[in-house]
Amino acid sequence: MLDYASTRIEQGNKSEHKLYEFINKNPNLTEYELCKKLKWSCGKVYNSMRRLEEKGLVKKKVREVKKIYQYYPTPWKEILRDVRN
Repeated sequence: MLDYASTRIEQGNKSEHKLYEFINKNPNLTEYELCKKLKWSCGKVYNSMRRLEEKGLVKKKVREVKKIYQYYPTPWKEILRDVRN
């Protein structure tokens, strides 16, 4: 059972890393656009984004026209400031 759990965690970490790298290269995409470009399910993108947000590695902003969120990487200065405090 532990092997299964550790494998799932490792897969999640790889997904988060890949998504984080993709967002760094392609900021301001919506969740839907990320799903299409990465060819991932919406659930996989949503869950990975949620974990990256919790870790403070990405942020989202709302487009004015509709309530559509765009994601972008958190600037390193903000991450380092949070770590120091």
